[in-house]
Amino acid sequence: MQEVFLRYIRVLCHDILNHLQVISGLSQLQKTERIRAYVHEVSDQIKEIGRLARIGHPGLAAGVFGFLQWLSRFGIPYRLQVAEAGTVRAPRDDGLAAVLARGLDVLGRQLALLEGVDKPVRIAVEVDDGAYRVRITLPGDEEKTVGATRNCASCFDAAPAGSVQVANEDGATVLLVTLPVTADAVRRDVEE
Repeated sequence: MQEVFLRYIRVLCHDILNHLQVISGLSQLQKTERIRAYVHEVSDQIKEIGRLARIGHPGLAAGVFGFLQWLSRFGIPYRLQVAEAGTVRAPRDDGLAAVLARGLDVLGRQLALLEGVDKPVRIAVEVDDGAYRVRITLPGDEEKTVGATRNCASCFDAAPAGSVQVANEDGATVLLVTLPVTADAVRRDVEE
């Protein structure tokens, strides 16, 4: 998954050069309004990559990116919020990031059930108390979304640490994945 993310970044850099050529062409044609709209569209794409980069761990960012690609593939609107990772260390075991990516891929493959839903999927990634927390809120038919999130959660059964919760909030299904980033955080999860 990380390779896909890195390849996408390379393609994005190439796309930026292409965008500059398009803007140059529109400028020569004196299409100012079209230039403004085009720049706004391109800047939104770049901001999304910037939000993913703030996650602070390439494996986690790649997993979330893969999930966003599934949402885009099915035409499902979404909102992504990422809190700055700051100085918190990455999960001590990259296997946890791989498990998250695999779980989100399993969930992503089932997103056809959300086609036609007008509410956006909300994805929030934050770091606090020595852990990464990934929260995904799925609107739509609760029976279907709970089943999909449980399939995702089952990917974590063999994970050496972390936790997964599936809940219902205000008619939406919420998947909350917690990945510890320090040995102390791992011990605290076990003791509780």
